[in-house]
Amino acid sequence: MASPCIRLKPQVKPFTPEEAKEIVMTLQKPVVFSNMTFDWPVLRWNVTHLASLLAGKKIVFRIGRKDTATAPLFETECAYAEATLDDFLAWNGRQQPCPSGPFSSYDLCKYWMYADYKYIDRLFEDKPEHFQDIKWSDFGFPGRSGKESTLWIGSTGANTPCHLDSYGCNLVLQVQGRRNILNTWVAILFQAFLLKLHSVLILIILMWILAVCSACCIISIDQQEHGSLYPFIILFLGQTF
Repeated sequence: MASPCIRLKPQVKPFTPEEAKEIVMTLQKPVVFSNMTFDWPVLRWNVTHLASLLAGKKIVFRIGRKDTATAPLFETECAYAEATLDDFLAWNGRQQPCPSGPFSSYDLCKYWMYADYKYIDRLFEDKPEHFQDIKWSDFGFPGRSGKESTLWIGSTGANTPCHLDSYGCNLVLQVQGRRNILNTWVAILFQAFLLKLHSVLILIILMWILAVCSACCIISIDQQEHGSLYPFIILFLGQTF
């Protein structure tokens, strides 16, 4: 007796591009879209795959200590090193310091690495066909692809100090690993504490600015720039991957 044939329903995206854009442009809080990118080729872009695509191309990594400090570590206070993604993978996969290479002075247990805000159109200027691996048209932004996106790759502990994006709207695709995003109110208060801003007046001003801007961590809305989209792709690696 033949076994019954099981027909799987094709995956269907929960929103049309027009519906998705309407949601994005009217949000006042962070949201997570599910099942909107299951057919995007960029989902293959883990760091190992990117290392092979970029074939030894060097990028700049920001370097910081993992220990808890009494103040945020701003970009101007970080160390920097130029390295390939193969260098990064070799360093991130070791339990002991690398004996050689651009990260040899940095113990994995004490430091993090962050290749942040890398423009994909520059990384893949010699392979423009990969721009189409990213399809922001599914969110109602036709013509937007990897060419208008940025790439962020970090190890455990990599971070950006609390800040406010007051431009356009941010769409974030998490390809690999995990990323923690603080609620903006909590982040502002926490960073103010780290900076020892104990003045009640300063805290009130900070919260007022935040309220006026109506910004959020994942998608920030600027009522005057609803046509602007700032998408980026994020990969974070733990010590094992």
